[in-house]
Amino acid sequence: MIETRSTHPALVIIKNGCQSLVTDLQPLSPSNPLNHTELWYGVWHSAHSPPTAVVVKQLLPHFSATNLAHFEQEINALHHCQSLAIDSTHATSGIPTLYASNLLPDTLIFDQQQPQQSVSPCLVMSYHSGETLKSLMYAHAKLPILSLQQKMTIFLHSCQVVNRLHQFGLMHLDLKPANFIVKPNLEVVLIDFGLSDFSFSDIGFNNIALSDAMGKNASLNCKTYTAGTPAYMSPEQFTGQPVDKFSDYYSLGVVWYELLMGCLPFMADDYPGWAIAHCQQPVPFLCPNHQLSEFACQACQPFIDKLLAKRVENRINDLANIINALKILLNQ
Repeated sequence: MIETRSTHPALVIIKNGCQSLVTDLQPLSPSNPLNHTELWYGVWHSAHSPPTAVVVKQLLPHFSATNLAHFEQEINALHHCQSLAIDSTHATSGIPTLYASNLLPDTLIFDQQQPQQSVSPCLVMSYHSGETLKSLMYAHAKLPILSLQQKMTIFLHSCQVVNRLHQFGLMHLDLKPANFIVKPNLEVVLIDFGLSDFSFSDIGFNNIALSDAMGKNASLNCKTYTAGTPAYMSPEQFTGQPVDKFSDYYSLGVVWYELLMGCLPFMADDYPGWAIAHCQQPVPFLCPNHQLSEFACQACQPFIDKLLAKRVENRINDLANIINALKILLNQ
């Protein structure tokens, strides 16, 4: 466990016999009691690459089995994306790079100051500067208000990253503004893969390694429990139906509506209320405002309707349609 906050401790990573260091560790954010983790900023030193900014994500002591399961799922998702990217044309742009984790085989991580003391489960991944989309949408006192073109650009990049994740055979299952980091150039990085899962709809089984990975996680693929953030969850997540990439599409629809209108499409006070809202209430209409013209409302509404369709079979079946439409709107 990294304890010292007044000095700059270092982590030693031994991966496949090669040693690296993470130095200058500093708290990046307050501890998150929901998933029992804390984040640290550090600098990765390796003989094979120049010093690189990284994030160390670590489970706090006394974590639960559920905390550990979500943590393992995040590691598996990031490792899976990198493994496939090596032998494919799909870039991992918009998805954090996993440098190391002591939950992966052939990897040891320990505190340089206390080499005999074991470090609780942690992962080291790439650091990306920027603000969360949630901060950009609501922290107007500190940050400039986003223009309509900026909002459309951010959502375009968000769709491209989610589409890339789906091409890797994964669904995120917790898409929300807090899980998108918007960089200064408006490119987007998707974070927090603790609820991610493999999707059977986009992948064949000619890849033995992938088939094995999916087999190990088959129990998670058809979830019979509800998980996620209620304001952004799809109807099937509330009802315990099998989830797939279409659940991500629904969550993207909520994010897009909120980004355009400055408020959520549905409101509720508790979990049952959110369930009723997402499963029964009709999709609200976009209304013109000081940024959103009547033309923009008419252009975006059909896609909002298709993303937020209550039944999976009525939902849009390919993000490419949304991506192409956004590109056209941005070029007008």
